[in-house]
Amino acid sequence: MSSNKFTQVVTILIVPSRIKQGLIVIPHLIVITILSLFLSLYANSVMYFLIPLIIIALSFVYYVKLHLTLSLNKSVSMIHKSIGDRWSLSFKDDIKNDFLISETSFSSNILLVLNFYDKSNNTYTVLITSDSVDKDQFRRLKIFLKTRKKSIL
Repeated sequence: MSSNKFTQVVTILIVPSRIKQGLIVIPHLIVITILSLFLSLYANSVMYFLIPLIIIALSFVYYVKLHLTLSLNKSVSMIHKSIGDRWSLSFKDDIKNDFLISETSFSSNILLVLNFYDKSNNTYTVLITSDSVDKDQFRRLKIFLKTRKKSIL
């Protein structure tokens, strides 16, 4: 009888990838394009364009730092699953233990969105793309998330 790899100890290093870059850059570019077209037709003042553009630029910088350069204190650089349902998260200068995966975590063929929470309801989101980890590890983690959701329901 084979054992599920994710019922045992697992460590996944979080790294940037081309898919993750695209998932952050493309939506921001689409919003800027739509905003530019809309405001060029309907705005009478540059301020109507400048303020939303600054907000989008700040959003872009935040998500690049959070998920690509991993330079924020809240950026997760590694996840570690012990035996059981508990996870440890490695941050820039710290390792925190005793996290659970939220029911709001999501899986698709190219992206896993892992939402972790602790006893204090602090939440952390980790993006894992299919090109950033071993294919077998990605597949097993995807199956773990799907079977976990079924057992919760």
